[in-house]
Amino acid sequence: MGVTDEPDVPTGEPGRRTEYWADLAVDVPADWGWGSTPPACGPGPSRTADGRRVVRFDEAVPYVGRPLAQTDMCVDPPSPPSAPYVWLGADVDPGTIDLGDGWSQETVEVNGSMLTVATDDAELREHILSTARGGEVCLSEVELRGTLDHAGGVNPSREPTTLRVCVYRREDASDTTPELAYAAELGPVALAACRRAMSEVAPPRDQCPTLDILEVEWVVLEQVADDGTVSDRDVVHMVCPGIDRDAGGLSGFETSPLTPAMTFPWAVGGIPAVVYGSSISVAGFADYFIGGLG
Repeated sequence: MGVTDEPDVPTGEPGRRTEYWADLAVDVPADWGWGSTPPACGPGPSRTADGRRVVRFDEAVPYVGRPLAQTDMCVDPPSPPSAPYVWLGADVDPGTIDLGDGWSQETVEVNGSMLTVATDDAELREHILSTARGGEVCLSEVELRGTLDHAGGVNPSREPTTLRVCVYRREDASDTTPELAYAAELGPVALAACRRAMSEVAPPRDQCPTLDILEVEWVVLEQVADDGTVSDRDVVHMVCPGIDRDAGGLSGFETSPLTPAMTFPWAVGGIPAVVYGSSISVAGFADYFIGGLG
């Protein structure tokens, strides 16, 4: 199968992967899925680790949740849980809650974000909590009209080996500092597929004058060399869906139309449970994003 047909999944320690939220990073089992947390509707798993949609929130799928609604059909989660979970940024006070039948939920604050772990395995809970730390892959927040350059900026002469994916979100248009909602580092298959798709991108179209006002989510794609140098950067916009190939920040207006070929190399892992892409109604994108609710 060619590189454009088989994107790879986030790299990391065998059997583990790192999840990011704002300035929080934590290691979880690699076979856990993704989902939502309080106060989002649910909460519960929405995607398995292999990308399958979870039809029922009470399905026994371990998952990492974020406060991002996956559905508008609110149901109470089972108690005790059907499977362990980690919540990032949930609206939960620090402390420990007895969930019954040997299950407990512990919440701690890490760099301003809440980290919650629920399981009936005390050793697993302690291990996950022990890995909590500051994020080091993507910037934890960016100024909407500021620059994305860091660690020396972009150096096109360096040969990339990794595709870094950084998702930023803001609550509403009054927020000028979007925060990191998800991050992953993808290997050579995804990188090759992305570079091929970007080489065939259409010329920029007319700008969208309301883009900066309406946008609440962005995906930043960075091609990274072994020493951490960024050799190329693109920003994916979800309003007037397109990609800014000359991205110095999130506020670029001259975008080329987004296509499935530009999307599938990086829309893996937790992306379908993190990015709404709700303005994208074009056929071919349905499995890549949460989509519109309601």
